[in-house]
Amino acid sequence: MKKLPFLGAAIALLSSSAALSHDHTNAVEINQIIDVSGAKTLAFSVGAGSVSLTTASGDELELKVMVKDHSHRGNIDLSRAEIELDKSGSEIEFSIDIDDTNQDWVIAVPAKKKVAVNLGAGDIDVKTISESATYNLGAGDMDITEQGGPTEINIGAGDLDIEKLLSSAEISVGSGDVDIKLGKVEYRSIELSTGAGDTRLEGFDKANIETSGLIFSTTEYTGKGQEVIEVSIGAGDVEVVR
Repeated sequence: MKKLPFLGAAIALLSSSAALSHDHTNAVEINQIIDVSGAKTLAFSVGAGSVSLTTASGDELELKVMVKDHSHRGNIDLSRAEIELDKSGSEIEFSIDIDDTNQDWVIAVPAKKKVAVNLGAGDIDVKTISESATYNLGAGDMDITEQGGPTEINIGAGDLDIEKLLSSAEISVGSGDVDIKLGKVEYRSIELSTGAGDTRLEGFDKANIETSGLIFSTTEYTGKGQEVIEVSIGAGDVEVVR
């Protein structure tokens, strides 16, 4: 596995240094280790496929991407597949710009880096992220094992499951269910709403909870902490448990 350096404002696009594998029919695997010491935010843009995200053990970004031909004819030239980098200020965006492909990204992000993921269709799996993160998913499901920093999540259609949330969150889902388990964190406010479905909040003083609605449902909690949670769903159920 080769390393792709990031030095200050200069970004070297050395896709030819990537380790390539053709173990699948009309598919290519790209492996890269990238020095991202000059960036504060790492963004990943994927049209269709999956994104698996965790925190790296070191200071470098580790990427493994399986790119598969998803065209009707199966004649996409994958030899030109490369991870492209686009720098804007302190943010670097990573993508592979080939139409009619399915891309499975396995990403290990250095600690203390903010993260942004944009996936058109597919699933997102997050193991452990300690810093702030933004996730945008057009259609598909999302699972988070542990989210330490503040997070913003937007899902068009699909379910969201968070096993451990340790900070503030702003969540919007067009259609789907949301299940969240909270860590030992005190909250200033929690607002849950759905246009068609149920809202449920457990593990808090019921005297500080207000619920209203029949077809639609809204649940609000007011506490003495610092963190804030807002969950808004067009159609679906939301459950938050501490």
